[in-house]
Amino acid sequence: MKCVKCGGEMVEGITQDGYGDDGTYNQPTSWAKSITKVLGIFQGKSEDERKIATYRCTACGYLESYAK
Repeated sequence: MKCVKCGGEMVEGITQDGYGDDGTYNQPTSWAKSITKVLGIFQGKSEDERKIATYRCTACGYLESYAK
């Protein structure tokens, strides 16, 4: 994958958004269709929730994110 800004190489990573079960700050950002999903009112994964993959350009640092 090439950077749309400078043509450099894009590498996949995560945008850290929360603490994991082991107390480390390592949970990927997620996208939700509604605030009730964000607040945890519903349990389990649904069509309204997606993990987000973020790519960073190794040359210029540009970030681009996609819902998986």
